[in-house]
Amino acid sequence: MSNGTDEGRASGNAPAPFEADRLRADIARSEAEARKLALEADQLERELALPFYRKPGFVKAVAAGLLALPLFWFYLDKVALPIHSAENKLLGIENEKAKIELENLEEDLESRQQELSLAKSQLDLIAQELASSQSDQDKALEQVKQEDKRPERDAQIVELQREMSERQGDLKLALARLDEIGRNIDRPIPSPLQTTPQPTPQIVEPSPVVPAPVPAPERRMRLVLDRLRVDEDGDGSSNSWQFTVRANGKEVMTLDSKRYNDDRPDVRLNLPSADLQAAGSSLQIQVDGRIPSRETFVRGTESVELPAPGSSVTRVVTAEHLPGSPKGRFRFFFRIQAVP
Repeated sequence: MSNGTDEGRASGNAPAPFEADRLRADIARSEAEARKLALEADQLERELALPFYRKPGFVKAVAAGLLALPLFWFYLDKVALPIHSAENKLLGIENEKAKIELENLEEDLESRQQELSLAKSQLDLIAQELASSQSDQDKALEQVKQEDKRPERDAQIVELQREMSERQGDLKLALARLDEIGRNIDRPIPSPLQTTPQPTPQIVEPSPVVPAPVPAPERRMRLVLDRLRVDEDGDGSSNSWQFTVRANGKEVMTLDSKRYNDDRPDVRLNLPSADLQAAGSSLQIQVDGRIPSRETFVRGTESVELPAPGSSVTRVVTAEHLPGSPKGRFRFFFRIQAVP
Protein backbone atom coordinates (compact mmCIF):
# COMPACT_ATOMS: atom_id res chain seq x y z
CA MET A 1 0.00 0.00 0.00
CA SER A 2 2.88 2.31 0.65
CA ASN A 3 4.13 1.53 -2.80
CA GLY A 4 0.92 2.82 -4.29
CA THR A 5 1.24 6.04 -2.35
CA ASP A 6 4.82 6.62 -3.44
CA GLU A 7 3.84 6.03 -7.06
CA GLY A 8 1.02 8.55 -6.72
CA ARG A 9 3.40 11.12 -5.26
CA ALA A 10 5.93 10.48 -7.99
CA SER A 11 3.30 10.86 -10.62
CA GLY A 12 2.00 14.10 -8.95
CA ASN A 13 5.47 15.73 -8.70
CA ALA A 14 6.61 14.76 -12.21
CA PRO A 15 6.01 18.14 -13.86
CA ALA A 16 8.24 20.03 -11.42
CA PRO A 17 11.56 19.46 -13.29
CA PHE A 18 10.01 20.58 -16.58
CA GLU A 19 8.68 23.77 -15.02
CA ALA A 20 12.12 24.59 -13.67
CA ASP A 21 13.66 24.06 -17.08
CA ARG A 22 11.10 26.40 -18.67
CA LEU A 23 11.82 29.07 -16.09
CA ARG A 24 15.57 28.75 -16.66
CA ALA A 25 15.00 29.07 -20.43
CA ASP A 26 12.93 32.23 -19.92
CA ILE A 27 15.63 33.69 -17.71
CA ALA A 28 18.30 32.91 -20.30
CA ARG A 29 16.18 34.48 -23.07
CA SER A 30 15.64 37.60 -20.98
CA GLU A 31 19.35 37.86 -20.27
CA ALA A 32 20.09 37.51 -24.01
CA GLU A 33 17.62 40.28 -24.84
CA ALA A 34 19.15 42.46 -22.13
CA ARG A 35 22.63 41.90 -23.58
CA LYS A 36 21.29 42.73 -27.07
CA LEU A 37 19.73 45.94 -25.82
CA ALA A 38 22.98 46.84 -24.09
CA LEU A 39 24.90 46.28 -27.32
CA GLU A 40 22.43 48.43 -29.27
CA ALA A 41 22.69 51.15 -26.64
CA ASP A 42 26.51 51.03 -26.84
CA GLN A 43 26.31 51.23 -30.67
CA LEU A 44 23.97 54.26 -30.51
CA GLU A 45 26.26 55.98 -28.05
CA ARG A 46 29.25 55.37 -30.33
CA GLU A 47 27.33 56.70 -33.36
CA LEU A 48 26.28 59.81 -31.45
CA ALA A 49 29.82 60.39 -30.39
CA LEU A 50 31.12 60.20 -33.99
CA PRO A 51 31.65 63.42 -36.05
CA PHE A 52 28.86 64.22 -38.57
CA TYR A 53 31.02 63.28 -41.56
CA ARG A 54 31.61 59.79 -40.14
CA LYS A 55 27.97 59.10 -39.42
CA PRO A 56 26.26 56.52 -41.66
CA GLY A 57 23.48 58.95 -42.59
CA PHE A 58 25.92 61.55 -43.88
CA VAL A 59 27.81 58.95 -45.86
CA LYS A 60 24.56 57.68 -47.38
CA ALA A 61 23.49 61.21 -48.31
CA VAL A 62 26.84 61.89 -49.97
CA ALA A 63 26.65 58.62 -51.86
CA ALA A 64 23.10 59.39 -53.02
CA GLY A 65 24.20 62.85 -54.19
CA LEU A 66 27.10 61.38 -56.12
CA LEU A 67 24.79 58.85 -57.73
CA ALA A 68 22.23 61.56 -58.63
CA LEU A 69 24.86 63.96 -60.04
CA PRO A 70 25.06 62.23 -63.48
CA LEU A 71 21.29 62.26 -63.74
CA PHE A 72 21.18 65.97 -62.94
CA TRP A 73 23.92 66.67 -65.47
CA PHE A 74 22.09 64.62 -68.12
CA TYR A 75 18.86 66.59 -67.52
CA LEU A 76 20.73 69.90 -67.65
CA ASP A 77 22.70 68.99 -70.78
CA LYS A 78 20.03 67.13 -72.76
CA VAL A 79 16.76 68.78 -71.67
CA ALA A 80 17.01 72.19 -70.01
CA LEU A 81 19.82 73.75 -72.06
CA PRO A 82 18.49 72.53 -75.48
CA ILE A 83 15.02 73.92 -74.70
CA HIS A 84 16.45 77.30 -73.73
CA SER A 85 18.68 77.31 -76.81
CA ALA A 86 15.75 76.40 -79.09
CA GLU A 87 13.63 79.19 -77.63
CA ASN A 88 16.43 81.68 -78.24
CA LYS A 89 16.86 80.45 -81.83
CA LEU A 90 13.12 80.69 -82.50
CA LEU A 91 13.02 84.21 -81.11
CA GLY A 92 15.98 85.15 -83.29
CA ILE A 93 14.29 83.70 -86.40
CA GLU A 94 11.08 85.59 -85.67
CA ASN A 95 13.01 88.82 -85.15
CA GLU A 96 14.88 88.27 -88.41
CA LYS A 97 11.61 87.65 -90.29
CA ALA A 98 10.07 90.78 -88.80
CA LYS A 99 13.15 92.78 -89.76
CA ILE A 100 13.07 91.47 -93.36
CA GLU A 101 9.35 92.20 -93.63
CA LEU A 102 9.88 95.73 -92.31
CA GLU A 103 12.68 96.32 -94.82
CA ASN A 104 10.45 95.06 -97.66
CA LEU A 105 7.64 97.36 -96.56
CA GLU A 106 10.02 100.31 -96.39
CA GLU A 107 11.27 99.54 -99.90
CA ASP A 108 7.67 99.26 -101.12
CA LEU A 109 6.84 102.60 -99.54
CA GLU A 110 9.88 104.23 -101.12
CA SER A 111 8.98 102.85 -104.54
CA ARG A 112 5.43 104.15 -104.18
CA GLN A 113 6.69 107.56 -103.14
CA GLN A 114 9.04 107.63 -106.12
CA GLU A 115 6.19 106.61 -108.41
CA LEU A 116 4.03 109.40 -106.98
CA SER A 117 6.83 111.94 -107.41
CA LEU A 118 7.38 110.82 -111.02
CA ALA A 119 3.65 111.01 -111.73
CA LYS A 120 3.52 114.50 -110.21
CA SER A 121 6.42 115.68 -112.37
CA GLN A 122 4.81 114.17 -115.47
CA LEU A 123 1.54 115.84 -114.56
CA ASP A 124 3.29 119.19 -114.17
CA LEU A 125 4.91 118.80 -117.60
CA ILE A 126 1.59 117.81 -119.17
CA ALA A 127 -0.15 120.74 -117.51
CA GLN A 128 2.53 123.15 -118.75
CA GLU A 129 2.32 121.74 -122.26
CA LEU A 130 -1.45 121.92 -122.23
CA ALA A 131 -1.39 125.48 -120.92
CA SER A 132 1.11 126.53 -123.59
CA SER A 133 -0.78 124.70 -126.31
CA GLN A 134 -4.10 126.13 -125.19
CA SER A 135 -2.61 129.63 -125.16
CA ASP A 136 -1.24 129.17 -128.69
CA GLN A 137 -4.55 127.77 -129.85
CA ASP A 138 -6.46 130.64 -128.28
CA LYS A 139 -4.20 133.12 -130.04
CA ALA A 140 -4.54 131.28 -133.34
CA LEU A 141 -8.30 131.13 -132.89
CA GLU A 142 -8.54 134.84 -132.23
CA GLN A 143 -6.29 135.56 -135.17
CA VAL A 144 -8.42 133.39 -137.47
CA LYS A 145 -11.56 135.10 -136.26
CA GLN A 146 -10.09 138.51 -136.86
CA GLU A 147 -8.61 137.71 -140.29
CA ASP A 148 -11.45 136.08 -142.13
CA LYS A 149 -14.87 134.55 -141.77
CA ARG A 150 -14.62 132.17 -144.72
CA PRO A 151 -15.86 128.56 -144.44
CA GLU A 152 -12.35 127.11 -144.50
CA ARG A 153 -11.50 129.26 -141.54
CA ASP A 154 -14.54 127.94 -139.75
CA ALA A 155 -13.26 124.45 -140.45
CA GLN A 156 -9.93 125.39 -138.91
CA ILE A 157 -11.70 126.75 -135.87
CA VAL A 158 -13.61 123.48 -135.48
CA GLU A 159 -10.36 121.53 -135.85
CA LEU A 160 -8.67 123.66 -133.21
CA GLN A 161 -11.60 123.21 -130.85
CA ARG A 162 -11.42 119.43 -131.41
CA GLU A 163 -7.71 119.42 -130.57
CA MET A 164 -8.41 121.41 -127.42
CA SER A 165 -11.03 118.85 -126.39
CA GLU A 166 -8.55 116.00 -126.96
CA ARG A 167 -5.93 117.76 -124.86
CA GLN A 168 -8.45 118.28 -122.09
CA GLY A 169 -9.30 114.57 -122.28
CA ASP A 170 -5.59 113.69 -121.93
CA LEU A 171 -5.40 116.00 -118.93
CA LYS A 172 -8.35 114.25 -117.27
CA LEU A 173 -6.75 110.84 -117.88
CA ALA A 174 -3.50 112.04 -116.31
CA LEU A 175 -5.41 113.42 -113.31
CA ALA A 176 -7.27 110.13 -112.92
CA ARG A 177 -3.97 108.22 -113.05
CA LEU A 178 -2.53 110.51 -110.39
CA ASP A 179 -5.61 110.03 -108.23
CA GLU A 180 -5.25 106.22 -108.51
CA ILE A 181 -1.58 106.42 -107.49
CA GLY A 182 -2.54 108.59 -104.53
CA ARG A 183 -5.14 106.05 -103.38
CA ASN A 184 -2.52 103.27 -103.60
CA ILE A 185 -0.14 105.36 -101.52
CA ASP A 186 -2.82 106.01 -98.90
CA ARG A 187 -3.69 102.31 -98.67
CA PRO A 188 -2.92 101.08 -95.10
CA ILE A 189 0.22 98.96 -94.77
CA PRO A 190 0.23 96.16 -92.14
CA SER A 191 3.50 97.17 -90.56
CA PRO A 192 4.73 98.76 -87.31
CA LEU A 193 6.46 101.36 -89.48
CA GLN A 194 4.82 104.75 -88.84
CA THR A 195 4.95 107.15 -91.75
CA THR A 196 3.39 110.50 -92.40
CA PRO A 197 0.97 110.19 -95.32
CA GLN A 198 1.76 112.38 -98.29
CA PRO A 199 -0.99 114.85 -99.17
CA THR A 200 -2.73 113.96 -102.40
CA PRO A 201 -3.81 116.68 -104.78
CA GLN A 202 -7.49 117.47 -104.71
CA ILE A 203 -9.03 116.93 -108.12
CA VAL A 204 -12.23 118.81 -108.72
CA GLU A 205 -14.25 117.39 -111.55
CA PRO A 206 -17.82 118.10 -112.59
CA SER A 207 -20.30 115.84 -110.86
CA PRO A 208 -21.61 113.21 -113.27
CA VAL A 209 -25.30 113.00 -113.93
CA VAL A 210 -26.52 109.97 -112.00
CA PRO A 211 -29.65 108.44 -113.49
CA ALA A 212 -32.50 107.67 -111.15
CA PRO A 213 -32.29 104.07 -109.84
CA VAL A 214 -34.55 101.67 -111.65
CA PRO A 215 -36.31 99.32 -109.21
CA ALA A 216 -35.49 95.67 -109.79
CA PRO A 217 -38.41 93.71 -111.22
CA GLU A 218 -40.17 91.36 -108.87
CA ARG A 219 -39.86 87.64 -109.49
CA ARG A 220 -42.27 84.92 -108.48
CA MET A 221 -40.83 82.36 -106.10
CA ARG A 222 -42.16 79.34 -104.26
CA LEU A 223 -40.84 78.64 -100.76
CA VAL A 224 -41.22 74.97 -99.80
CA LEU A 225 -40.45 73.48 -96.37
CA ASP A 226 -39.26 69.96 -97.24
CA ARG A 227 -38.26 68.73 -93.80
CA LEU A 228 -38.03 69.78 -90.15
CA ARG A 229 -35.47 68.19 -87.81
CA VAL A 230 -35.78 68.45 -84.01
CA ASP A 231 -32.30 68.60 -82.48
CA GLU A 232 -33.50 69.67 -79.02
CA ASP A 233 -37.15 70.04 -77.96
CA GLY A 234 -36.54 72.29 -74.94
CA ASP A 235 -36.55 69.86 -72.00
CA GLY A 236 -36.78 66.18 -71.16
CA SER A 237 -40.30 65.74 -72.55
CA SER A 238 -42.05 66.80 -75.74
CA ASN A 239 -43.39 70.36 -76.00
CA SER A 240 -45.91 72.15 -78.17
CA TRP A 241 -44.08 74.62 -80.42
CA GLN A 242 -45.51 77.17 -82.83
CA PHE A 243 -43.37 78.52 -85.71
CA THR A 244 -43.68 81.54 -88.02
CA VAL A 245 -41.68 81.89 -91.28
CA ARG A 246 -40.95 85.33 -92.77
CA ALA A 247 -39.45 86.14 -96.18
CA ASN A 248 -37.84 89.58 -96.46
CA GLY A 249 -39.69 90.57 -93.28
CA LYS A 250 -43.12 89.46 -94.53
CA GLU A 251 -44.94 86.53 -92.89
CA VAL A 252 -45.45 83.80 -95.50
CA MET A 253 -46.24 80.61 -93.55
CA THR A 254 -47.15 79.40 -90.07
CA LEU A 255 -46.72 76.01 -88.40
CA ASP A 256 -49.55 75.58 -85.89
CA SER A 257 -48.89 74.50 -82.33
CA LYS A 258 -47.70 70.89 -82.29
CA ARG A 259 -45.74 68.59 -80.03
CA TYR A 260 -42.16 67.93 -81.16
CA ASN A 261 -39.81 65.39 -79.57
CA ASP A 262 -36.09 64.99 -80.21
CA ASP A 263 -36.56 61.22 -79.79
CA ARG A 264 -38.37 61.37 -83.16
CA PRO A 265 -36.36 64.13 -84.78
CA ASP A 266 -37.42 64.06 -88.46
CA VAL A 267 -40.77 65.63 -89.38
CA ARG A 268 -41.92 65.39 -93.01
CA LEU A 269 -45.76 65.27 -92.96
CA ASN A 270 -48.10 68.22 -93.55
CA LEU A 271 -45.33 70.79 -94.07
CA PRO A 272 -46.42 74.05 -95.75
CA SER A 273 -45.27 75.96 -98.84
CA ALA A 274 -45.87 79.54 -99.98
CA ASP A 275 -45.78 81.56 -103.22
CA LEU A 276 -44.24 85.02 -102.95
CA GLN A 277 -42.91 87.94 -104.98
CA ALA A 278 -39.19 88.70 -104.45
CA ALA A 279 -37.30 91.74 -105.73
CA GLY A 280 -33.56 91.98 -106.00
CA SER A 281 -31.10 89.11 -106.07
CA SER A 282 -31.45 87.58 -102.58
CA LEU A 283 -34.11 86.43 -100.15
CA GLN A 284 -33.85 86.60 -96.36
CA ILE A 285 -35.62 83.78 -94.52
CA GLN A 286 -36.38 84.15 -90.80
CA VAL A 287 -37.92 81.48 -88.54
CA ASP A 288 -39.35 82.37 -85.11
CA GLY A 289 -40.62 79.71 -82.71
CA ARG A 290 -42.19 79.78 -79.27
CA ILE A 291 -43.89 77.57 -76.71
CA PRO A 292 -47.32 79.18 -76.17
CA SER A 293 -47.45 78.14 -72.52
CA ARG A 294 -44.18 79.84 -71.56
CA GLU A 295 -41.80 82.58 -72.62
CA THR A 296 -39.52 80.35 -74.66
CA PHE A 297 -38.24 81.56 -78.02
CA VAL A 298 -35.99 80.31 -80.83
CA ARG A 299 -34.93 82.23 -83.92
CA GLY A 300 -32.90 81.59 -87.05
CA THR A 301 -32.08 83.77 -90.07
CA GLU A 302 -30.41 82.95 -93.39
CA SER A 303 -29.93 84.82 -96.67
CA VAL A 304 -30.06 82.93 -99.97
CA GLU A 305 -29.37 83.97 -103.56
CA LEU A 306 -32.46 83.73 -105.76
CA PRO A 307 -32.25 80.88 -108.29
CA ALA A 308 -32.26 81.37 -112.03
CA PRO A 309 -35.56 80.92 -113.86
CA GLY A 310 -36.57 77.27 -114.00
CA SER A 311 -34.15 76.18 -111.24
CA SER A 312 -34.18 75.85 -107.45
CA VAL A 313 -31.83 76.13 -104.46
CA THR A 314 -31.95 74.66 -100.95
CA ARG A 315 -31.01 76.28 -97.67
CA VAL A 316 -31.05 75.08 -94.04
CA VAL A 317 -32.20 77.62 -91.42
CA THR A 318 -31.22 76.72 -87.83
CA ALA A 319 -33.49 78.21 -85.16
CA GLU A 320 -31.82 78.23 -81.73
CA HIS A 321 -32.85 79.50 -78.31
CA LEU A 322 -32.44 83.18 -77.56
CA PRO A 323 -30.62 84.41 -74.41
CA GLY A 324 -32.73 83.90 -71.31
CA SER A 325 -34.81 81.09 -72.83
CA PRO A 326 -34.52 77.34 -72.17
CA LYS A 327 -32.65 75.43 -74.79
CA GLY A 328 -34.29 74.52 -78.08
CA ARG A 329 -32.83 73.84 -81.53
CA PHE A 330 -34.65 73.10 -84.80
CA ARG A 331 -33.40 72.82 -88.40
CA PHE A 332 -35.70 73.82 -91.27
CA PHE A 333 -34.84 72.49 -94.75
CA PHE A 334 -36.22 74.98 -97.30
CA ARG A 335 -36.34 74.77 -101.10
CA ILE A 336 -36.70 77.96 -103.15
CA GLN A 337 -38.06 77.47 -106.68
CA ALA A 338 -38.20 80.10 -109.43
CA VAL A 339 -41.76 79.96 -110.79
CA PRO A 340 -42.02 80.91 -114.49
